[in-house]
Amino acid sequence: MNILSISPFPLFPPKDGASIGIYFRLKMLGELGHKVYSFYPAPIDSFTGGKVLLKTEADGLDGAFGFRDKKFFKNALHPSIPFYCGRNSLDTGELDALKKFILDKKIGFVFIESTFSGEIYYRIKPVLDENKIPRAFFSHNIDYRDFFNLFKDASNFFWKMYYLWESFKLYRYERRLFREFKLIFSVSFDETPVIAKASHGAEAVWVPSIIPVKNAEMSPAEKKSFQELETSTKGKKVILFTGIMDKSSNIRAARWFAKRVMPVLEKTVPNAEFWIVGKKPGEPVHSLAKPNIRVIADVPEIKPYFHRADLVVVPIFNNAGIKIKLIEALRFGKKIVSTTAGLYGSGLSDLIPAADNPRGFAARCADVLDGKVDFQTVLEKFNQIFDNRKIIADMDRKIKSVRE
Repeated sequence: MNILSISPFPLFPPKDGASIGIYFRLKMLGELGHKVYSFYPAPIDSFTGGKVLLKTEADGLDGAFGFRDKKFFKNALHPSIPFYCGRNSLDTGELDALKKFILDKKIGFVFIESTFSGEIYYRIKPVLDENKIPRAFFSHNIDYRDFFNLFKDASNFFWKMYYLWESFKLYRYERRLFREFKLIFSVSFDETPVIAKASHGAEAVWVPSIIPVKNAEMSPAEKKSFQELETSTKGKKVILFTGIMDKSSNIRAARWFAKRVMPVLEKTVPNAEFWIVGKKPGEPVHSLAKPNIRVIADVPEIKPYFHRADLVVVPIFNNAGIKIKLIEALRFGKKIVSTTAGLYGSGLSDLIPAADNPRGFAARCADVLDGKVDFQTVLEKFNQIFDNRKIIADMDRKIKSVRE
């Protein structure tokens, strides 16, 4: 089968939760024998010589094609179309090229990846209907919730109002888009029933995020780095938090743990160290550094830090989608303490220690560091749910059943 994924952002190289989830899902569908293509927005300055679509490399896919990313301010002013949806709209030339591609390649199934691909979907819907091409919506977040969380996290008044306005528009736009589909996939266990209800009759299917299984074995350079970390922290209990550190949700999480949880935790675990390891930390994160709090920026490889960590924390307060940092830590077999929002969507909320106030969170961390919590059941359930080959086989069967 020839499959087309229409995405609101480039997939290759995969560098964040959404692009990682989409790219590896498509790659694994390709490994099952499907021909898989991606269609996404690309920077305007990439286009030369009057090109309408830009063919790019995407390892493991049969083709990736970019259209012009339209960063027009007027898109933010539309009364009903969210900015990122309008930004991903197509002009006539791009639309004609995409329609021709769908017909020439005999596309047999289409994924509409997220609400932000909605305007593209509405433009190609007639050709999909006319040629009876099945399609599914793929939800990576309930996006209006994500933007409402950005509104709560933002400190700048202008951005707060922007995120609130976008959240309001997304609430209505998202539900209208859900109702276009008979089949909707969601990466979030908790959001799947919400989407089913909002869609007024679609079959909503939970598809756990496909995150690659990293080889836990370290290279010689990584082993050297790990040994240096181990030597410099002998006798310490290392608590790790990872992520892209210019994201407001991660900044809030790092500051909350450093300023509110660590002062409580160090009273019962005086040898605890908190490590913030991630990309692009700014002054709000760097300012947290002190003798028992390290800010480690832009490391070439995360493996040595996971191997050294005694505990991974997910003190996130954004309850949208699923947290890739949670899955990544469990892939390394690490013990975890989280907020309830950090576990949202994972299907593991009933097993992983969680708390939403500093004293409770510190107490959970102390219990785990003291060996009072058995994580064997957690890891068994995790490996059962996040079995990539089972996930993709189940999805493949569902796609084929829609075509029959």
